[in-house]
Amino acid sequence: MASNGYCRAVNPLCKTFNNTNGDCLSCYSGYIIQNKTCILGNGNADPNCLTFASKGGCLQCYSGFYISASICKQVNQLCKTTNYSDGSCLSCYPGYSLLQGNCVIPNNYNVQAQNPYCSVFNNSQCVRCQTGYYLTNTTCTMIDPQCQNFDKEQGKCINCYRGY
Repeated sequence: MASNGYCRAVNPLCKTFNNTNGDCLSCYSGYIIQNKTCILGNGNADPNCLTFASKGGCLQCYSGFYISASICKQVNQLCKTTNYSDGSCLSCYPGYSLLQGNCVIPNNYNVQAQNPYCSVFNNSQCVRCQTGYYLTNTTCTMIDPQCQNFDKEQGKCINCYRGY
């Protein structure tokens, strides 16, 4: 900034400033404007805040955070899309269910974990297995790897590979 024909340094904490008088207009994260200059925010400065209000509090958060009571809170990491006005999930990543604005592990997770080779569940019961497995009641059982043709209805090998 030029003053009286000389260049003067502007407070390096100012993100933007008035070119005429050098007054800070906005500050970098963690700093607030006080007496027209940027100073370190109070001890409660929000490290996730991108833009602070002049009297403290946050106006804008970094990506992945939303404002609640003038501070930045992290969004649910399982949210694929988020409503940034209140932090609620709008959609979830595959494998998670949307429940009252949050992404959660679905109720049938324990059933899936107990039967990892099941490819299709219906009402928490397996109805179809992955390739190489057959359904016994509601559990997937591995087909004998030496079996060339397998009767999935009876759960028996019809004929074996050569040498078995």
